Amino acid sequence: VQRKVAPFLQCFSGHYSKNSVWLFINLDRDLSKLHLPPQLKGDDRFGMKWRSRVQYLLRSCRLCQGSKRKRKRVCTIFAIHETMENLADRLYRLKLECKNAAKQMGVHELVDFDIVAVDVVSKAEQDILRKRMMKLLHDVESQEVPLSWIFLRGSFALHHSTYITRQELQAKANECGITEEELQQFCEFFTSFGSILDVQLIDPNSEYVIIKP
Repeated sequence: VQRKVAPFLQCFSGHYSKNSVWLFINLDRDLSKLHLPPQLKGDDRFGMKWRSRVQYLLRSCRLCQGSKRKRKRVCTIFAIHETMENLADRLYRLKLECKNAAKQMGVHELVDFDIVAVDVVSKAEQDILRKRMMKLLHDVESQEVPLSWIFLRGSFALHHSTYITRQELQAKANECGITEEELQQFCEFFTSFGSILDVQLIDPNSEYVIIKP
């Protein structure tokens, strides 16, 4: 359980409008424990320790919900397994568990319940992840991006820090011929798939943009 990053990313729910989520479950190890809370070290008051593991897992689906339009089936569940024993039955049980939890949490439309089984022993099946990734890249909606945006985004690689102030970012944008209005569109676009994180989207008073998330 990542107690620092996960709550921060949840704040951007609705802004990852071009993002997809892959959820991994170890079918051999976790199927019988999905109703139990996640294991936490120490006396931590983290709220998720009172929720089931499947609820904690599916909560990540909210990261890719859209704020302007509804998105559907953008979260894929991968069931990792080593044994083939009763595989079809176990996948059916997992599907029921995930469907019930997703309905309770209001993320049912975001989840693709055609669960992908991946045999980690079989080298052939390990190629499934690569194929799914290539399909995801080819199916994504295309959008024209100004060349000046590419230059600005590329300049972040030379920046010494993982974040930059809005004032510094605007100065860099001016060098690329990007206006203040266009810069806002730039930040929204690159935040939509997690390339950067514009904190001002969730806190209007913030002056920081995370350029190396």
